[in-house]
Amino acid sequence: MDKFTRTTEMDISAMQNVKEAAPKKNRIGSIVAIIFCLFIAVIIWLYAMEIDADMHTREYKSVSVDLIGNADYDISGDLNIDVVLVGANKDLVDIKKEDIRVILDFSKINNFILGSEHEYSVDILVPDEYKENVIGKEATVKLTIKEKQ
Repeated sequence: MDKFTRTTEMDISAMQNVKEAAPKKNRIGSIVAIIFCLFIAVIIWLYAMEIDADMHTREYKSVSVDLIGNADYDISGDLNIDVVLVGANKDLVDIKKEDIRVILDFSKINNFILGSEHEYSVDILVPDEYKENVIGKEATVKLTIKEKQ
C-alpha cells in the first residue's frame, strides 16, 4: 500500500469519526437549550406571580365590628359582618381575619334612627403595610340603637 492510499484511508476514517460525534454534540446542545429555556420560563412565571397587578377579591366571614362613641346608647344586633377586600393577590393571601378592623364610629353618624333596625356604614381598616394596595368594599351593619335609660 502506498503512502497516498494509507493517508486517504486515515482521512476517511477521521471523517467518519467526526460524523458520528457531530449528532451527539447537537443532541447535547439541544437538551441544554431546552433546559435553559424551561429555566427562563419558570423565572418569568415566578416574577409575574410576584408582581401580579390584577385586582382580586377575598371574603372574610364574620369579622367583629368595633363600636366607638356609643356610651349613650344601647346597641342590639349582629356585630359580626362579612368583609370583602380588593387588592393584589400577593397582599390578600397575607392578610388574616384578625388583621382586619371594622369600626362603626357614632361621632360620624348624623342622624340616628332610634328604636328600629337600620343599616349603618362601617369603616374597614387593614394593616398599614397593605393600605396602599388593598381596600375594603363598602360594608354596612344592621343595628337597633336605643337611648340608655
